[in-house]
Amino acid sequence: MINYTTILTRGVTAGTVEIIFAIILLLALLEVVRRTAGNALPIMSLLFIVYGMFGQIMPGVLNHKNISLSRIVSSLYLGQDGVFGVAFGVATTYIFLFIFFGSLISQTGMGQFFNDFSNSIAGDKPGGPAKVAVISSALMGMISGSGAANVVTTGTFTIPLMKKLGYSSSFAGAVEAVASSGGQILPPVMGAAAFVMAEFLGCSYNTVMLAALIPALLYFFSVYIVVDMEAKRLKLLGQDRATLPKLKNVLLKQGVMVLPLLVLIFMLVKGYTAIYSCFFSMGALVLINIIFGTLAKHGHGDTKLLTPRDYLRILIGGGKSAVAILLSCAIIGIVVGIISLTGLGLMLANYILQLSHGSLFITMVLTMIVCIILGMGLPITPCYIIVSIIAVPALVKMGVVPIAAHMFVLYFGAMSAITPPVALAAFAAAGICGDSAWKVGWQAVRLGIAGFLIPFAFVYGPQLLLVNATVPNVLWTLGTCIVGIVALGAGSIGYFNLKLPIPVRVALIISAVLCIIPEMTTDFIGLGVVLAIGAFIFLKTRRVKKAA
Repeated sequence: MINYTTILTRGVTAGTVEIIFAIILLLALLEVVRRTAGNALPIMSLLFIVYGMFGQIMPGVLNHKNISLSRIVSSLYLGQDGVFGVAFGVATTYIFLFIFFGSLISQTGMGQFFNDFSNSIAGDKPGGPAKVAVISSALMGMISGSGAANVVTTGTFTIPLMKKLGYSSSFAGAVEAVASSGGQILPPVMGAAAFVMAEFLGCSYNTVMLAALIPALLYFFSVYIVVDMEAKRLKLLGQDRATLPKLKNVLLKQGVMVLPLLVLIFMLVKGYTAIYSCFFSMGALVLINIIFGTLAKHGHGDTKLLTPRDYLRILIGGGKSAVAILLSCAIIGIVVGIISLTGLGLMLANYILQLSHGSLFITMVLTMIVCIILGMGLPITPCYIIVSIIAVPALVKMGVVPIAAHMFVLYFGAMSAITPPVALAAFAAAGICGDSAWKVGWQAVRLGIAGFLIPFAFVYGPQLLLVNATVPNVLWTLGTCIVGIVALGAGSIGYFNLKLPIPVRVALIISAVLCIIPEMTTDFIGLGVVLAIGAFIFLKTRRVKKAA
């Protein structure tokens, strides 16, 4: 505030005072983030600063003109693309408030409701605990948006139960890792990356949330299908129905706790701002807790009435979580600033286009690889910010709809959480299941294989994102994707009512890819192959039953 006049009138060149303060800020930020979020982000930021200083001696596409240290630090300190750029601005408004909303929800028993609800509808099915993990992780992911945190929250219950009923340690950990990672792409929170995406696209948060809905549901459907087939292949039974809560009782006793989340979704869909919707939902949550907590104290229900001490603990916990994310978004400003200053994003986009020789498919594959590599070891929000700046321009230049391009890189940023060698969600699950992170990671990739194809589907067919879509178009594309996901699950697991031979599995995987790519020709070919294989499986199953 003291030097604001000097800063506003400084022109292009920063003064000595600004440079000194910039260096102090950057060094302090690097150290604070190292203490709160680990080494990955500070090391990456330092590498980008070094690149900005010495990029003029780098070869090929990485080469840029000489940039002085004073220009770099002043740009990162005072520039619109630096530490106080878009990411930090979004973090201090939208993300900050939603973190407190999630902290409040976690203290009011919604997590227990999600577990009981999942057990009541899927616990007694074949492979019940694994299906409970998928459903409860999806529900928790709607509000947490962090793959590793979701694993720790739901995995401490589901992973030991899966192992008890016969799942291998690596498979149990992988189920939880792949299901929890999906929370980062499921509305309404989406790991807070959705707020940044809306800012980048210049659209409402409501638009981003609706666009993400169908692909996210397809992702969780694919995981559920694979888990179901694996359970049937291994002949794993569910839990005893007598030991599980009844759905009716769960809804009557705890169902009211989900109302604030429904209020949030309703208000967002109706077009209210994210900040207003979140604030109103928090008020609704507090009011519901007061009403039903008071009733519970008089013997009606079992809702815990939050005390002032509880609210203080919520504020402290939310504040700690918020600080970590705010600092991560601030330090990502270093990466964004260097990319903007050097033109690295456009240079890499042009290089990707050169390598692809004008092929959209090759461009997407190269972009996928870039996203997974850059996303290794990073939380979803900073991961999305980095890959969107570097990878999205290449897709947009190929004619991809901007929101589809951003969703594409968000998905593969999320998939990096289960992709070895650095897979945060797999690491968290491995710690609980007691197996190696490497085995858990590759099992998770196998289970989440459809998650690697769904982004290709909505790039080729943006109607899955509800972009310029008609109802028949959406239904047809959705139907073929569902068929493709089932075929892909059967092909990857090798089971569909009976053990499938290798040639049939290969044919199913190929037909699945054809179905998921939303082109009429590929759809009909893929559907034809799936129907033929389905008839073969049906007839063979009948012969086996008659022989028995």
